[in-house]
Amino acid sequence: MTYNSPTGLEWEKLYQKAVEFRNLKPWEWMGDEELFAVRNPETGETAYCCVMGQMGEFLGMAAYRGPDGLETFFQIQSGQISPDDPDSLYLQRALLVSYEDREDIADEDYDVMRGLGLRFRGQNRWPLFRSLLPHYYPWFLEKDEAQFLTVILEQALDVCKRLKNEPELLIPASFGEIFIRIPEKTVEGLEWKDGWIDPDDDVGYSIPEEEDDSPIPGGTDSSIQVLDVESSISGVTESSIPDESDSFIPGKSDSPITGEEKPSNTSLPDMNELLELKKDGVWEVDFYYYPEALQESEDERPYFPATITWAGLQTRDMMEVGLYNPRQWKSSFPETFQKSVLKANHLPEIIHYEDEDLLPLLEPIASQLDIELEEVFQLEVLGEVRDNILGSTGENPLSGILAGLMEDESLVKLLEMAMEDENLAALIQNGKMDEFFSDEKYRI
Repeated sequence: MTYNSPTGLEWEKLYQKAVEFRNLKPWEWMGDEELFAVRNPETGETAYCCVMGQMGEFLGMAAYRGPDGLETFFQIQSGQISPDDPDSLYLQRALLVSYEDREDIADEDYDVMRGLGLRFRGQNRWPLFRSLLPHYYPWFLEKDEAQFLTVILEQALDVCKRLKNEPELLIPASFGEIFIRIPEKTVEGLEWKDGWIDPDDDVGYSIPEEEDDSPIPGGTDSSIQVLDVESSISGVTESSIPDESDSFIPGKSDSPITGEEKPSNTSLPDMNELLELKKDGVWEVDFYYYPEALQESEDERPYFPATITWAGLQTRDMMEVGLYNPRQWKSSFPETFQKSVLKANHLPEIIHYEDEDLLPLLEPIASQLDIELEEVFQLEVLGEVRDNILGSTGENPLSGILAGLMEDESLVKLLEMAMEDENLAALIQNGKMDEFFSDEKYRI
């Protein structure tokens, strides 16, 4: 999917509204618990907005998109999700405008500002826009996002100005309702009206599903890397300011496929062959998102890889480790099971799982192969593995995951060798462990 960049005029309108919002300083009389909503005149999507900055540390506004985005807001407000919680990396669906210092502005943002002839000085004066999607790293705005955020800021200016003089503006007559600005298209143009919305009745906005059976971006390419947050997003030094550019395209990349993936058809290939295998022992399966972003190249949106692991409970053998694009893991789940079977050369009698999200994917497998499923409070083998992996931040995720899973010193040496070899790294990345182990030149 080609990156759909905002035009120069769209950037100009967005920055203009962002500067107006900054100069209004609504955080001086509004807290981040005061919600209001804005409906997208083009799509009908609802954005639930909160102004941030009352404590003076972070100035800006977040617009949580749809019911899923709003649920995340409530979880943050209630303390269910804290900034230190790994889940906070994976659940956000929002558009964000914040006001930063010069060192927090990336090259791509600075190019846009220079192209528009904008100059800012001082602390918390530089507008910064980011798109937040579940399981992806905060990234630059696309065209439709910039358009919607401009509309949101326009309506936020209206609401915030009125609230200063009408402190009861956002207080609902019925419990649970949220004040909303609703657009109406007339022959004279777009008109905005006040209204109230019950979030439970908000059908929200669904991004069209797109099939993505391709491998991890760059799956056989050694260019996949841990995201260097400092150089790729967070900021640049004055000496690295690029030359004047006529481009208004931050990132200049293909955007990831967005939206939630529906569970795929989990019927397994070679079913007759699998049915002939004996059953023995208990297996464990686990799923989680690794808290360090991967990206194919510096210009493409990084993602937090979905991790699927299989292990034998009695033998404590790791049978499969898979890293997948967030939209790919469900369709790849049956394949991870099949690879585990091929390595073990037998089926399990019982499969233990901890994450209930795995049950819809496990049930078709278990029913076809007559395998018993058991939900457990904590996985004995893979629970410890997951804790070790999630605690190993700051390392290359691929190296850290594999080294953490394999305690055998000879295997660790092989893995270290593989991290320096493009072909071996590609084999490991794609789960082709048999080819990895069969290559004589890498035997110790």
